Amino acid sequence: MNQAESVQYLSRLDEPQRRAVLAQKSCVVTAGAGAGKTTVLAARFVHLVVDRKIPLRSILALTFTRKAAGQMYERIYLALADQNSLWAREQLEDFQNAQITTIDSFCTTILRDTARDFGYSPEFTVDAETCADLAQSIAQRYIRRNRHKEGLRELLAAFSPDDAAASLFADLGLSFISPLALSRPLFEPMKEALAIFLADKLFESQTFLENSSKAIAALADFIREPKKDCAAAIEAATGYLAIRGALGRPMNGSVPPELGARIKKFSELGLRSYSKDEYETAVKISAKTAREEADRLTALSDYEAFFPSHRALLSRLDEYASELAEAKRLANIMDFKDLGLCAVEALRRRKDMRNYWKQRIASIMIDEFQDNNQIQKDLLYLLAERRDRTVEGIPSPADLEEGKLFFVGDEKQSIYRFRGADVSVFKSLSKELRPTSQASIPEAGNGPSLSLPNNYRSSSGLIRFFNRFFADVLDAGRGETPRNGSEVGRAGDLDYSSFEADYAAMEEGLSSSPEEFPCLIRYYLMESRDEQDEEEPDTYQGTGLRNSRISPSFCAAETISIVWRNTCARCGSPTKRKPPGDFTPSLRPTTSIISSATPSIPRTGLPTRRCSDPPSSESPRRLSSNF
Repeated sequence: MNQAESVQYLSRLDEPQRRAVLAQKSCVVTAGAGAGKTTVLAARFVHLVVDRKIPLRSILALTFTRKAAGQMYERIYLALADQNSLWAREQLEDFQNAQITTIDSFCTTILRDTARDFGYSPEFTVDAETCADLAQSIAQRYIRRNRHKEGLRELLAAFSPDDAAASLFADLGLSFISPLALSRPLFEPMKEALAIFLADKLFESQTFLENSSKAIAALADFIREPKKDCAAAIEAATGYLAIRGALGRPMNGSVPPELGARIKKFSELGLRSYSKDEYETAVKISAKTAREEADRLTALSDYEAFFPSHRALLSRLDEYASELAEAKRLANIMDFKDLGLCAVEALRRRKDMRNYWKQRIASIMIDEFQDNNQIQKDLLYLLAERRDRTVEGIPSPADLEEGKLFFVGDEKQSIYRFRGADVSVFKSLSKELRPTSQASIPEAGNGPSLSLPNNYRSSSGLIRFFNRFFADVLDAGRGETPRNGSEVGRAGDLDYSSFEADYAAMEEGLSSSPEEFPCLIRYYLMESRDEQDEEEPDTYQGTGLRNSRISPSFCAAETISIVWRNTCARCGSPTKRKPPGDFTPSLRPTTSIISSATPSIPRTGLPTRRCSDPPSSESPRRLSSNF
């Protein structure tokens, strides 16, 4: 390719875009709306074909939806057609063999050759709707046949068969049960893991309550005549420590019966009758965290009493999983989840197939990766493994071929969580790839993380608004005190920043901005559930942590735990307070994102006014801004 032709397609790019296109190492490109990411992907494809002389059939370009794949196909074709070299024209004639597709379609291609390994014929079909119907109907039939078995019997004491089928069995069938259930139990390994998890949480909670008691007891020495509630807190703390000392044995997880009454004392603490003395104020803070911890510890103890039945329920779920997987196999159908899981399993087990695809694919580009998950990342790592090695399991970043992976995405636009998307996977990529990304050509952009900051779609007024407002919106809640108001996070608490989008300021991409025009921004202020109702529900209604960087098995266990703790409560558990959400991890925010950002609106410098049409009682409050 001559220099003039090289300049031709690069001259249309800004400097950050050019660095991304010419990147020599595997990298992650963050590209917001209007940043020209499709242009970059097309130019990257041309660069690989024309400059690096990679045949187009050896380049795998993946995206998330068929519409996006069609757009990418068209843009790449036009970009390549604009090149004049003989090699480019030869490659254009072979364009019908270009691998520009969705990740689900590519998984299907892999499974056409490996379907028999899972008991399927190569002519299997992808039918998510029929799979969902099977999950529901088989759940109902299984429950009717086995309603007297341990685990299921206790569950049906709290839920109707239809509710149990829909809320637990069919839900897990859709989210986690795949053809892999035919070869190994999916839920049996959770028994030991959950037992360890519960014991650790019980130990952690008792330790926390003991430390809070010691803090209150130490403060009591400086208080002569404590107010009523302060005195009750001191009594609860000293009583707890006295029994703890009398027991004279280390905490082994379960709550000793002797401590039950003292834990209840903490749960009954009031927080009104305190003086404004600094020592009583300090006691009040510790008493509040101790009361919350006592509620949590009581909930954990209640759950522990039901745990044998919970373990039995896991066996019932494995029986259901086998029936559902067999029914799907006989119907020769899979859903989208099955495609990814089976493709990864096929490449992991069949090293001949892995080597075939490794040799066939020289470079991989992935668009919209913020809407993918751990399973799909594992698939790409298997495909990008170095050609001179074949490891057991999933390759590590050190096992990857340099420069083979090119991820593009925007964590702010992750919207497919209902399909299994996990934005934390995208956020962690640049850290994972960093050890293999040493700079060699500075101007080519060799760091693992690149950004396209220029916005070519929005007017300058909108860009200014985005930068002023959304930096505060997406940072709302960062740096808040951890659960229980402690200054130091608890061991085992999730790092929620992994699931939160960061905001990077956009820059105006157009050299001459179009004439300004009046814009109207409407703010919908929604009170969070916690703010709307201080009355806490009788049972824990957790949201469920789906497809996080925690293993899928743990996510499934969390779903089961939510239903099972509701069972505990409905079957007569004395616990009426909602257990704090991190008994099993939950992503429910404490406030809505817009409500969190409301105080930042005046800082944007934008005038605001209440809309002329008053909101209905069921709609959120709405404010408007002209700028």
